[in-house]
Amino acid sequence: MLVQNNVTAPMATDNDLTSAFGTLLDCNPLALQELKTLCHALQLSAEDLYIKWESYAIQQERNILSTNNLYGPTNDSPIVQPDPEHLSKFRQYVQRELEKQALSQSLQSSTGTDRKGRNKIGKHRMYTSSPRSNLSAAAGAAKAHRPSGSVQNEMHDSTSLDSLIEKLAMPQTPTKRRRVHDPLGTGPTGSPRTPSGRIRGMDFENGREGTSLGPSGVQSPQANRYAERVNRGRCEETLNAHLGVPLPSEVANCAPAHIQLLQPEHEQPFLYMYERIASRAQELDHLIEEVAQLYQEGYQHSLDFGDPSQISQSPVVVVGRICSESEAKLNKQSVVLEASRSHGGGCRVRLGLDQVPTFSLFPGQIVAMEGVNTNGDMFTVTKFLPPPVLPPVKTTPKELSTLPNYQSQNTTATTVLVASGPFTLDDNLEFDTLRDFFDIVAKEQPDVVLLMGPFVDHNHPLVTIGAMDMELMELFHLYIGSHFRRTAQHSSRTKILLLPSPRDLIHPFFTFPQPPFMFDEDDQLPPNVILVPNPAHLQINDVTLAVNNVDVLLHLSGEEISRNANPALDRLGRLTQHLLQQRSLYPLFPPSVHDVNLQLQQLQRLRLQCAPDILITSSQLNHFVKKVDQVLCINPGLLTKKQSGGTFAKLCVFPIAVDSLNAAMANPDEPIPHGVCDRTRVDIFRV
Repeated sequence: MLVQNNVTAPMATDNDLTSAFGTLLDCNPLALQELKTLCHALQLSAEDLYIKWESYAIQQERNILSTNNLYGPTNDSPIVQPDPEHLSKFRQYVQRELEKQALSQSLQSSTGTDRKGRNKIGKHRMYTSSPRSNLSAAAGAAKAHRPSGSVQNEMHDSTSLDSLIEKLAMPQTPTKRRRVHDPLGTGPTGSPRTPSGRIRGMDFENGREGTSLGPSGVQSPQANRYAERVNRGRCEETLNAHLGVPLPSEVANCAPAHIQLLQPEHEQPFLYMYERIASRAQELDHLIEEVAQLYQEGYQHSLDFGDPSQISQSPVVVVGRICSESEAKLNKQSVVLEASRSHGGGCRVRLGLDQVPTFSLFPGQIVAMEGVNTNGDMFTVTKFLPPPVLPPVKTTPKELSTLPNYQSQNTTATTVLVASGPFTLDDNLEFDTLRDFFDIVAKEQPDVVLLMGPFVDHNHPLVTIGAMDMELMELFHLYIGSHFRRTAQHSSRTKILLLPSPRDLIHPFFTFPQPPFMFDEDDQLPPNVILVPNPAHLQINDVTLAVNNVDVLLHLSGEEISRNANPALDRLGRLTQHLLQQRSLYPLFPPSVHDVNLQLQQLQRLRLQCAPDILITSSQLNHFVKKVDQVLCINPGLLTKKQSGGTFAKLCVFPIAVDSLNAAMANPDEPIPHGVCDRTRVDIFRV
């Protein structure tokens, strides 16, 4: 029989219940009998049961008042009475409380604690996942750690309370509990571990793990499957296969790559978490005005924008933002156009798309179109105006000749390896895939390694339930930073770029755009590590890159509607083209509420002033490499896909041919396009 607080409560009598519940039980023998049954089943006193009833009644009254009676009860009598309906709900309420108690006890037994009894979640953890995801993950963890003979179902009907109590009260056979390894503590026998042997299988001299160990020192099931994979190193996709691959010895003899972070012009400081609604509205309106000006320049100022809400019998050209008429997903019947203040007073008008043969639309897209509004209620679109072409990046031959890869005698391709997190499997925090990736880095010795977070993912199952026995930065330096130090020792010319993610626990800001990582002075990194913001606009030698570490392609794919879209591009290519045509690395608005906390005051960090040579955007969607509007667009895929290894990208950017550069030197101050698409080989490999 279940005992609360390890003390057997006295059997509740009718008088005890009548005294505790007072007038609630007047002339209600059925309620008295039901409550008495609950007291005996749960071994609760009458006072304890009444406390639970009060908690239940307050919760129910709050729900009733919020929906039916905004001004409170009209008399002093309680709203919730112990009638059969509420007694049935009360039984279920008590069941849930009992299950939560059992769940809490199970999690407490499975989570490492320090000497003061506190969970060892690192001091650098600035935010967590949502309570809903934490609860579901915790429920899964409790089920995984539940001993044999315990309750198998998560929910029970109102007649199963006695059986639930009986099962929970049954004596259980002790079983071994799996705990997360303690690399900084003591071994199983209590003897201190030496610094080089804190984790079995780890060689701290070169940062290499011999095996991937689970919480009990045994290799986890997913790590076993990952170690036995048969597709490691397989090339999944190649662009420009006719271009050769430089040997590591050739790359090692070249000059180090020149890396420059390109900051947006007129950047203004702002206060974090102090964004006013008026400022947000101003930024959104300014963006429409900016795109309208780009249309005017692209069409030689021949456009005369009208008001889409005004009745017009002749065709007019309008510009505005695509929105949805409701909060549901956009569809062909719910498309509305939001005009700017100067081109329509900020009004919204429904769009009729029946006469348009082809379109591809999503919320937040800023478009110009031609049509008529015959009745003032709907603007009938006859055609969409193609957006102005994003100008390519150009550099003068004189500037190109000053770059290291053109001055060196041993000129070969600039090699870049790109990998996107997560970097560890779902059932451990051993970072197996990152370890294998840096084995490839040690072999290839590339010029640049671009690592895109999350490094410690707040959605990782072990993180959501708090099954960590070391601080976050300790975990980062032990399993991630060790690879940086090993690379610095063996190949000092290899630069490592770290790009954060909104899902990174080791980053203090859960926003987008994001500033670079902010490590303390004690968290010293090797000099070859460069911290960059998200998104990042970079120049590596003669190549400009735009790198985005938010899954905008996945978000766009869930919101876009289209009809007879561009047949020259597949869906992934079309989604990527939206970024270039909208000149933004995140054109969707409103953003995905679960993944993106968009800072509208920093929209200029997302804008593309020129078409980059290479656009890298990380996504859960299938990896790809494509030429889109003369831009090399790459999704390297994720290095870890939950229970298995993923993919990464290898770029070999060859310099401009000597003959072409010498010919261009005839006009050394005349900018020339880079033509990176035709002189870059890209391979997508399995880790």
